Amino acid sequence: MKTLSSGMKIVVAAALLLLTLPACGKKSLDKSVDKLVNAAIANDYKTFTKMSHPSLVEKFSAEKFKGLSQSLKLLGSFKDRSMRGIKARSGKVREGRYKLTFEKGVVNLRITLTRGKLTAFFFEGEDMEEAIKKVRAKTFSEFKVASFEFLDGDAKRKNNVFAPGKKIRFKVAVYGMKPVGGNLKIQAAIQVVNAGGKVVMQNPKFVDSAVPLKPDDAPVGTITGNITIPTAGHYTLRLRITDGHTSKSLDYTTALLVQ
Repeated sequence: MKTLSSGMKIVVAAALLLLTLPACGKKSLDKSVDKLVNAAIANDYKTFTKMSHPSLVEKFSAEKFKGLSQSLKLLGSFKDRSMRGIKARSGKVREGRYKLTFEKGVVNLRITLTRGKLTAFFFEGEDMEEAIKKVRAKTFSEFKVASFEFLDGDAKRKNNVFAPGKKIRFKVAVYGMKPVGGNLKIQAAIQVVNAGGKVVMQNPKFVDSAVPLKPDDAPVGTITGNITIPTAGHYTLRLRITDGHTSKSLDYTTALLVQ
């Protein structure tokens, strides 16, 4: 009886805490949760970027958001959400905990807003973990370029416009490579073609390396490199990427401007 009374006090205290926090804070969190969940289910990356702080967008790519969307869709239709906790901190930071009910499972969501912008979120729980595993297995089974990014000097994403004679840095992620002996074997050839179709630069062995993998690592090959183009103009960067263990190859092209 004593234990039951103590548990009841905890529940009542939690309820009173929710009631004493500013209503606008709860409404703001509720609204953001609804927007995030609906965007994630629909794979609406545009809405996600608009509601999020740039630092979060930088870490959460469109490809990663697509994986989240696929995972949630495996849980069936979205039924309901209920708040499990809320906390306000200085600097207009609000944190909320929610229970999301889907047709085929339950997911816990933690969300953080800073001055009205989404700065962090976590979808958690056994049902979510199982869905993520299924999506990852399917995603990494296909040999493809998952992402290509041009980078600035601080290794952050930038546009495809560069100055003559300056380093053009880039990063490529490739899914579906086959690990053998605890490593991936990544090979890549590169060409740069000008607007007239003339090859102005090429290296058939731009990359030829073995990359060690830990047991829990995803089979993702990452290629980073840089080139320098001395003359202004429109160019096409061509990559032929090969899985050295299977001899499978794929081609990837992207445009860039030197001015």
